[in-house]
Amino acid sequence: RIGNIFDYATVHAAAVLCSPIKARILAEREWFPGQRTQWQPDGSLRLDFPEAPRPELLWWVLSYAGHIELLQPPDLREEIRQCAKRLVDLHVSEQSAWKR
Repeated sequence: RIGNIFDYATVHAAAVLCSPIKARILAEREWFPGQRTQWQPDGSLRLDFPEAPRPELLWWVLSYAGHIELLQPPDLREEIRQCAKRLVDLHVSEQSAWKR
């Protein structure tokens, strides 16, 4: 988490909204350097990051299974939407997509 050792593309001015169910857990640590947190009236938590490695941010959001919504940037939000669509498409059938 220190630096960008793999030279990944960097996302600037990223923002996420964490569900009230996971907000307290996510508030316990700094996920990416420079993190700013803001509690919302409904118990959710907004996290802002000045910058974050793009692949790590994408994986991190997806790893919380719908409890983190990426607000910014729009292009990464679209990439997450496409990943979620692929996940749904793979899991709509009882049979593995690789065996269809």
